[in-house]
Amino acid sequence: MSQAVELARRVKVHVAIDGHDATSWLEPYLLDFSFTDNAHGKADEVQITLHDREGKWSNEWKPKKGMEVTATIVCGDWFKRGDSISLPCGAFRIDEIEFSGPPDKIRIKAVTSALTTGLRDTHKTRAWENASLKVVAGQIAEEHDLELMYDADDAHDFERRDQRNESDLAFNARMAEEHGLLCKAHDGKLILVDAKKAETAPAALAISRTGGDVPVKSYTFKQASSKTAYSGAHVEYTDPAEGRTHTAEVRAADAGEQDEKMLELNRGVESVMDAVKAAGSTLDAANSQENTATMEIMGHPGAVALVTVDLTGFGDFSGRYIVKKAEHKVGGSGGYATSLELSKCRLKPDVVVKAGSAEIAARPASARINVNSGVNPVEKWENEFRLFKDFWLLSGVDDLTKLLFCLPDIADAMATRQPSAADAQGWLYLRSMFHHWFSGRTLTAGESNDPFRVDWDWVMSYARARNMYRTFTRFEDDPHGADIGTPGIVNGPALNKLGEILCRDGYMCDGPTDFDFIAAHWTEWEKAYHTLVPVPGLPFDDGLSTALGAFTFRALAAGYTEPDGKGGHSVHVTQIAVFVHDVFNFDEEGGLGINALGAWSCEGLSYIGTGGDGHTGLENADFRNFRNKYGRGGDFLVLSLPHIVENFSGVRYEYTCSL
Repeated sequence: MSQAVELARRVKVHVAIDGHDATSWLEPYLLDFSFTDNAHGKADEVQITLHDREGKWSNEWKPKKGMEVTATIVCGDWFKRGDSISLPCGAFRIDEIEFSGPPDKIRIKAVTSALTTGLRDTHKTRAWENASLKVVAGQIAEEHDLELMYDADDAHDFERRDQRNESDLAFNARMAEEHGLLCKAHDGKLILVDAKKAETAPAALAISRTGGDVPVKSYTFKQASSKTAYSGAHVEYTDPAEGRTHTAEVRAADAGEQDEKMLELNRGVESVMDAVKAAGSTLDAANSQENTATMEIMGHPGAVALVTVDLTGFGDFSGRYIVKKAEHKVGGSGGYATSLELSKCRLKPDVVVKAGSAEIAARPASARINVNSGVNPVEKWENEFRLFKDFWLLSGVDDLTKLLFCLPDIADAMATRQPSAADAQGWLYLRSMFHHWFSGRTLTAGESNDPFRVDWDWVMSYARARNMYRTFTRFEDDPHGADIGTPGIVNGPALNKLGEILCRDGYMCDGPTDFDFIAAHWTEWEKAYHTLVPVPGLPFDDGLSTALGAFTFRALAAGYTEPDGKGGHSVHVTQIAVFVHDVFNFDEEGGLGINALGAWSCEGLSYIGTGGDGHTGLENADFRNFRNKYGRGGDFLVLSLPHIVENFSGVRYEYTCSL
């Protein structure tokens, strides 16, 4: 006898209305219950349909609009005997009550609690300046008493965005779409998730057409070409106030050489990086509609919006899909089914084939942007570099200096030749780093020198970075049973160093004292990190080496101290974050001789590993000599934002400050 026959599966919906357990009241009248979970743009909701032959639910038992509803689907003996799995649907507020007949029925519809407030329905007009997507989402969440859950790049910043007669939810969702994020409000939270990060997550469940633990009741697959299946996306925008034209083109990873179905974007962008992001996110959103599916399966509490599923046995339609919508239905007789709307994951990254920013040809010099006027740092560095370069080129410089001035354009051109979006991003980072170095004052001038920010997820897209991070932070047992020891972030020397820092900075007090180096300003990280690990790299071997070469992961801690009653202190480390640290300078030859930095050609806008064929080799001394001659060339830090270490449950140890 098969397992499916042996198992006596049971399902029950637990419901509370207005804070009171209504499960036993609803059960005799329940016709069906449904929970709809959307990935983006639409409200999650629950619907409860009850028969009302006795007239109670349309009279004395009738709930009121605005009452809170919480629901949980609980399954017993579902996939194996004795197990119990559940799906907490969350908290909702009654938005609509419908009475119909005959026969008499009551349908109660409740939507995510936040949507019954001004988040969805109150339209506002306001401007957001010098902010980021995360900052905007955080403020909107705070205004509506929501918790922000943000799982995406922190670097989605901008100079100005206008909210014109839009609700806060609509504006935030539009902003998220522009940056390739998904946005929803659910269960007291405002949630923003990077769409590509969600697609590349491990599959939450496997569904087979020919068997398996998840029986398939029906399915429909669709391959479309209308408003999808684009070969690439192109954006070109001229900012009349700034006097620059920003251009970017991204080509679909699976586009053939002859494919020329281009998606033209008609919207303003603030920088070349903004153009790249706009082209990439718009192309991905459009092409994600090329291969879609709908499917009804046996009820599965793990099939929710934003998880990925592996489909097998469906021929060419098989593969990894992401859940865009999940609807869980439970009938009054106990039947449970889950309906899914799916989109096939685009696992190969699209490729940046063009990215640039050029000044309007006929624009007079007097109309150029003031480089100290509060523009974002990347644009400020580029504009100041161009002003400096134009002046010296008119004054006359030697061929080597001309080549150095050409390096940002070479890096820009090299980005278009890379096989992956990640490698292209590395060259674009290098382009901006050159701008930063040439435009920045030397550190000896005593002036502020802002860091250059790299995206943590971009760094972690490279295997050697991921492997070193895991070694640095690992907490799980080795699958082969090896003794992996204590991870570097909390080994003995690391904790001893943290104790020294806490003593030095006065955190060992007479009573409990909190410390949080993770939240400190970046200028404090150099003296606040307690351990590091180097990540090796080869010059210009891939995008990561191009931008960073060899760099380090460094760890920051948060927690509290308290006296131990013996003259020392107990240190409680509750959270640890790791950040990328590098220094953009030209102080070390690295033992590779004159071609330590490879060979470059301004005419061909190209880079090769060694000299020859019209390429000139560069060494660190060339940059130092440039700085000595022109008084320009400021070393600077390259940093990511701190990344909170996953699976860290805390560490406690004793430490006594030395006299």
